[in-house]
Amino acid sequence: MGLCWGSPSDSPPTTTPSSTGNISSGTFKSSNNTTTTGTSRGSNISSKSGFSVASGEDAYPDGHLYVKSDVYGFGVVLAEILTGLHALDPTRPTGQHNLTEWIKPHLSERRKLRSIMDPRLEGKYPFKSAFRVAQLALKCLGPEPKNRPSMKEVVESLELIEAANEKPLERRTTRASPSIRQQQGHYRPQQLSSFRPRHTVSRAH
Repeated sequence: MGLCWGSPSDSPPTTTPSSTGNISSGTFKSSNNTTTTGTSRGSNISSKSGFSVASGEDAYPDGHLYVKSDVYGFGVVLAEILTGLHALDPTRPTGQHNLTEWIKPHLSERRKLRSIMDPRLEGKYPFKSAFRVAQLALKCLGPEPKNRPSMKEVVESLELIEAANEKPLERRTTRASPSIRQQQGHYRPQQLSSFRPRHTVSRAH
């Protein structure tokens, strides 16, 4: 599932599905280069990349930013990508204003995850990869910063997800297809055994 993240500079960032494929760190791009900051609890912080990050007790409990705060922010990004929704939206029904708080219980169960996936994808995405990304997002959104993975671990996890989902059909096709020499009739497979049956000569009586 490849998703592009692009929006005009005068509007909040939105997620739009571009194609089905792999979920990885290389599938994100942004055209919103504005920077805004929020100081109140529950405010919305947009970095230069255009990715919105929810600020609040779970993200920054003492008001300071740490490396693991970036990990939390990336977890928010993953949640937005999976659902196609903004991190904070007061127009959503009660209990769903804060995306991460709303979907956390859905990230650990396959059936629940299907119910919150971006409907614009129309189910055309590798669900196994989506579920693994959801598990990664859940780790990034952990309440204790010390228990969250490092960004290096996050990138490694995404690379593993991408590798597991990368063209398995092509690998099988390559193994099954004959070589060019075989197709041209110039290749004869070697006999697996050195045993050769004897030729018996019948004698005339």
